[in-house]
Amino acid sequence: MNAISRYFICFLCWVNLSLAQELNAKVRIDASRLDYADKGIFEELAEKIQALLNTTLWSVDAFLPEERVACTFQIILQTADPEQGNFQGTMQITSSRPIYKTAYNTSMLIALDENIAFNYQSSDLLEYQDRRYNSPLVSIFAFYAFVVLGIDYDSFSEYGGTWANQKAQEIFYLARQQDSKNWDNTNQSKNIKFLLIENLNQNSFSNFRLAWYQYHRLGLDQLFDNKTAALKEIEQSIGMLKELQTRVPFLYLLNQFVKIKGEEVFNLFKRENRASKDFVYQTFLSIDGTTTRKYEKNLR
Repeated sequence: MNAISRYFICFLCWVNLSLAQELNAKVRIDASRLDYADKGIFEELAEKIQALLNTTLWSVDAFLPEERVACTFQIILQTADPEQGNFQGTMQITSSRPIYKTAYNTSMLIALDENIAFNYQSSDLLEYQDRRYNSPLVSIFAFYAFVVLGIDYDSFSEYGGTWANQKAQEIFYLARQQDSKNWDNTNQSKNIKFLLIENLNQNSFSNFRLAWYQYHRLGLDQLFDNKTAALKEIEQSIGMLKELQTRVPFLYLLNQFVKIKGEEVFNLFKRENRASKDFVYQTFLSIDGTTTRKYEKNLR
């Protein structure tokens, strides 16, 4: 094989890799609560986790660099013993996506995992292997990678994120057999991982995902071209949430919708007619009164 052929094959491999990577993740570790002199281990850990998220091929789809899903993972360590490789803390996961023909990015996920525990040594290779149990550290981040992707895919097509939601569920049940610290669902109301995979995979909650698609793809993405029609779609999607709330009060994803989208929705409707304003406000109030009341002035 001549040199030109080798360079051409290398170029194709590079192109395929750059097109396939789905996440644009940023990982930050806050170790300020720890009395540990050498902070380098935390920087190294953050870099390795970020590389895991951004270089793993999570799907078979091709992504251009600008299409990668923006997400952040903010880890706050509460205890750590780097010599023994033990770490424990909390983590906030956020993601967003751009809105068609605008410079605006809408929040997609804001989740707080109050209990993450894992082992890590500098020599560890962080690598995700499909359909098998990975280490606690890799399992945690693979789980949230698929959750982020599932939520994003659902916003572009009806049930588009099913494959990713199922992958997150698979990781949950594989990991739970090996790692009770991170995956025990005895107290289901406080286990964020269980709430996410249950809400995203249960058929009885599937209307949330349809509303999610309608809100984003038929609503927000169409605001530039036809604001009146787009707002109608958004109002209809909120109507689907209202119907779901009457059947399943206190559903985790409904509460998350109000917390994540509340300000955005009320800003969109603040100049609309009184009937639409009241409908949106009363629907959100029935889901999460405390959060909704913060934005009441936006509709007056």
